[in-house]
Amino acid sequence: MGRCEIPRAAGAGVGAGPRRQRRPMRLVTVLAALATLLPAMVVPTMAHAATGWWQDTFVPLERESFPRLKPAYCDREVRRVPSAKYPSIESALTGLRPRTKVVVSAGEYRENTDEWFALRLATDRVCLVARGRVTVRSKGQKYGLLLSGSRVHVSGLRLTGFEVGVSLGRDDSRTQRRVTLTGMRIAARTTGWSEGVVAYPDHRDSGRPVLDGLLLSDVRLRHVVMGVSCNAGPCWHLRLNRVSVRARGGVGESGADAIAVESGRQVVVTGGEVSGAGGDGIDIKGSDVLVRGTTVRAARNGVKLWQGGDVQGVRLLGTGADAALVGDGAGRYRYRDIVVRRHDPGGNGYVGTWGYDSQAGIRLQIEDSEFADNASGGLYVPSSASIWLVGNRFADVGTKLLDVGGEVLPNTAAGLRRLEQSGWGRNNRQ
Repeated sequence: MGRCEIPRAAGAGVGAGPRRQRRPMRLVTVLAALATLLPAMVVPTMAHAATGWWQDTFVPLERESFPRLKPAYCDREVRRVPSAKYPSIESALTGLRPRTKVVVSAGEYRENTDEWFALRLATDRVCLVARGRVTVRSKGQKYGLLLSGSRVHVSGLRLTGFEVGVSLGRDDSRTQRRVTLTGMRIAARTTGWSEGVVAYPDHRDSGRPVLDGLLLSDVRLRHVVMGVSCNAGPCWHLRLNRVSVRARGGVGESGADAIAVESGRQVVVTGGEVSGAGGDGIDIKGSDVLVRGTTVRAARNGVKLWQGGDVQGVRLLGTGADAALVGDGAGRYRYRDIVVRRHDPGGNGYVGTWGYDSQAGIRLQIEDSEFADNASGGLYVPSSASIWLVGNRFADVGTKLLDVGGEVLPNTAAGLRRLEQSGWGRNNRQ
C-alpha cells in the first residue's frame, strides 16, 4: 500500500512549527483492527446461519445416525473409466474391493445391454463418482442402478430412460446402511409406470429396517410416476435435502406419490420441490418427521403425516383431493410459517383434516401461517383434540374456519372471537 497523504490543517504554515510525519498505515494493521470489531458485528447473523438441519424443531433427531455428505472410506484404490483396464462402468464395478473409488469421465454410456439392469453395486464401502456430465442411458433395461451395498456413495450420475432409476435394499433380509446419493439426475421413461429412487424389500414382519441411513442431496427426478419411496420398509434415518421431483401425474393411483415412506422413523425433508404427482406430494407413515422449506405443487394431498411431525416454511400450491394437510393418527402436528393456496378452489371439501380415521391423541398447532383461495370446508379436528392456532391469516372470509367434531366456527369476526373464547388460539386474522 502506498503512503497515506494527510492534508495539513488550516493555519499550519508559518509559526505552526515542524510537523511529525505520519507513517503509512499497513494493510495488516487495518485488517487486525477490523478483526477486533467483527465478532460483535456478526455474532447474531452467524448464529442464525449456523442453525443446522437438525435444529430448531421439537423432533428428537438422531443426527449421528444419518449419513454424512462426504464419506471418508474410499481411499484404497481408484479405478478410472474409460481406461484400457476398465472400458465400461460395469467392468470397473466387477470384483470391486471395499474402500475403492470408481471415477467416470464425461460421456454417454450404455451398460449391460443384454441384462435387465444397467449397473449393479453390491460392495460395501465404495464410491462411484462422475467427473463431468456422465449419462447412463437405457437400452431397454428396467433398472438403472441396483444398489445393495452399505456405506456407498454415488455422485453425479445421470440415469436416463429407465423404468426405475435406483433400486435400494438387500435380498438377504439384512439391513442396508448409510447410502449417499448426491448430484444425481434421473429422467425416467416417459410412458407407463416409472419410479425414481425406491427401497423395495419388506421387513415388516421382523421389524428390522430395510434401510438405515439414506441421504439424497441435490437430486432431481423427472418424468416419474412415483418419486422417492420406501415401499414397505421400515426405513430409518432418511434425509432428503434439495430433492426435486417433477412427476408426470395423470395416473391417480394409490402410491403415485412424489415422496412416500410406508413405514419408518427419523425422516427429514428439507429445501425440496415436488410437483405433478398423481397421488400425494409427501406421504410419511412414520414417527419423528421434519419437513422444512419445501414446496408442493399440484398434487392430491399436499403433506400427509400419520404419526405427527413438524412442518415449517412449506408452500402448498394448487393441491386437490380431500385436503392439503392430513394428519391421521395420534401425535403432535405443528405447522409453522406455511402457506396453503388454491387448494381445490370452488370446492366444498376440507383444507386440512386431522384424526379423520383415528381420533385419539391429536395435538394440533398452526402458527404464523396463511390460508387463501381454498375450498370452503376449513380445518377439521375431532372434539378430543388439543388445538392451538396463533398468528395465522385465514383469507377466505365467509367459509368454514374450523370444524371441531361437528361444532363449526365460520371464518368471520364472530368466528375468530369464538376461537379465542374457546381457548383454541389467539391473534388470528382474515
